[in-house]
Amino acid sequence: MPQTAHTPKPDSPPEHLAFVDFLRGVACLWVVVFHANGWQVLPDWRSTDPLVSPLATVGLSVAQLGYLGVHLFLVLSGFCLTYPVLRRAGGDLSQTRLNLREFAVRRARRILPPYYVALALVALVALTLAEAPMRHPVIGWGWDVLAHAFLVHNLSSKTVLTLNGSFWSLGLEAQWYVAFPLVLAWARRKGWLAPALGTLVLGVAWQRLVWARLPGYPEAPEVSVGNAWLYALPARLFEFVCGMVAAQWVAKGRGRATPVLLALAGSLPLLVVATLAARGRFGVWHDHLWGIAFALMLVGLSAVPGAWFAGRVPRLLVGVGTVSYSLYLVHEPLIAFTSVFTELFLKDQFLPRVAIFWGGLLPFCLLTARVFYHCFEAPWLKKKAPALAVVSQDATAGAAHLVAAGEGRDQLAAVEAGDPAVVEPPVAEAELTKARAA
Repeated sequence: MPQTAHTPKPDSPPEHLAFVDFLRGVACLWVVVFHANGWQVLPDWRSTDPLVSPLATVGLSVAQLGYLGVHLFLVLSGFCLTYPVLRRAGGDLSQTRLNLREFAVRRARRILPPYYVALALVALVALTLAEAPMRHPVIGWGWDVLAHAFLVHNLSSKTVLTLNGSFWSLGLEAQWYVAFPLVLAWARRKGWLAPALGTLVLGVAWQRLVWARLPGYPEAPEVSVGNAWLYALPARLFEFVCGMVAAQWVAKGRGRATPVLLALAGSLPLLVVATLAARGRFGVWHDHLWGIAFALMLVGLSAVPGAWFAGRVPRLLVGVGTVSYSLYLVHEPLIAFTSVFTELFLKDQFLPRVAIFWGGLLPFCLLTARVFYHCFEAPWLKKKAPALAVVSQDATAGAAHLVAAGEGRDQLAAVEAGDPAVVEPPVAEAELTKARAA
């Protein structure tokens, strides 16, 4: 039977990757807990209560590592942009091409509508309430909002952490979208080793420059100066590329259990090495080692049977992964306002603040994210996006492993659009077949 545009080749990579949903949920929850600790909604781990001190030491020390959720997001971004391209070409990178206009439209449709809604809401609140809690004061409404609107706010220490401090990474993500076609073309011409080594050298050199220019960082000078430089694209590009290389490995090597399991095992010592190499949470090699470790985790998790992710706890994390972008957009203002209450009424009270976060604030953040997702994110995911151009006579369909919200034909359209950022729980094959026939 001849292959059609919607019939994958028999040896093509798998359609749905449940572990991607799972990891997005883990990453976003980790970031939320980290920010709750940073805003002191979750108190400092050094509790004086002998009954809770061991628990606090372990649990909240893990919370203080929550910034690693962003590292994981960067690796996932490189993976999710690259895997659909490879899958369409049957895992052969040399057979892929990007239509730049369609790629830009698809990325803008995926990221910008919910981001602009969140930006408008937080700007309105900050403008209305003179004492609205923020990481850094707004420098001037016109410039600040304009910098955020064009996603260049992360390039200046004056705007990188204003309004909603979590927005800094969205500027980085937008700049990564500009670099992605160039890195992909580089890899297609030279193989993966060249961009991997090139971006690693660039990242290390860039961070050495930052450390030389900012002695004593992050204690001095002001942390936002270091954030704007240390977290700029040249310093973080290698992490994105790690995700791209992991996508190639998964697209061509899924099912080969021995190298996959070795990759998973290899990620564990790298996590330890990365921690030891860091000066606190900072270090010249720190970010890059985490990029390698998380990429290896991606490859390792690709060997885990999809049925495992349908279990009760994994399924909850997959659900969080579904709304992770909306949760990322809305969580920090909610945490910031809660911190005002905890500072006024629960200062130095450990257990009540822990209970407020886990029993009240976190569920409220998840509920708000779910509502925000259905109102401002999901409608854009249901729109059919143009497909990537692939130089192949028997090009496969879009990455059906990344499923958009909705049912029936709307859902199928988003799946076959190959949108790498749309990650939802798997849809039964029978439902997909029925939708195609509709």
